[in-house]
Amino acid sequence: MTSPRPRRVLHVVDRITGGVPVAVRTYVAHSPPDVEHVVASPFVHRPVADASPLAAHPRPVLIREDGLVVDVVQAALRERAQLLLFSQPLCGRCESAQALLDRDHTELSSFIDARIVYAAGHEVDWNGPARSADGPRTPSAIDPAGLLAHTLGIGSERPVAVLIGTDGRPVRPYANGPEELDQLLAVLAASRTPEVVQE
Repeated sequence: MTSPRPRRVLHVVDRITGGVPVAVRTYVAHSPPDVEHVVASPFVHRPVADASPLAAHPRPVLIREDGLVVDVVQAALRERAQLLLFSQPLCGRCESAQALLDRDHTELSSFIDARIVYAAGHEVDWNGPARSADGPRTPSAIDPAGLLAHTLGIGSERPVAVLIGTDGRPVRPYANGPEELDQLLAVLAASRTPEVVQE
């Protein structure tokens, strides 16, 4: 019998003004021992470190629906974090995750470029499957030969969401499945909501 997976809590903080906030440090210090904490800072600009899997040149690129080529690291370094949902056709869990991105599209678009990413190879329709949504729709992009997914260390499991911060580095852990993506979206939304100070 395997032991249950530890619960993971992702804390997204803005480190432009300093270190990890006292509230986060206090929460981590007083949380149960079976909780794993990850502190990420996707909104601070600093040079890309060699440790990043995306530091290599040339880097794999994505092809947008309109045919333009996107280097996600360069896009992120222009102060637009990148949220990439690696997906595949005819996948119910992928469609559930896509619906979550569509749901939060308007709020996300103020500070993040979100894309649904499909791998494509020889003689595969580069446009990916047709998608429809009531209201805003998250754009899609093609990962030629799945090279970006491979560079990021993503296996065959789908859907997987990867947040690339404005420092050009992927934020780990990646969000696997719609449940973890929903948690990530909630954290991202909370990171942009001003704290209310009660007197």
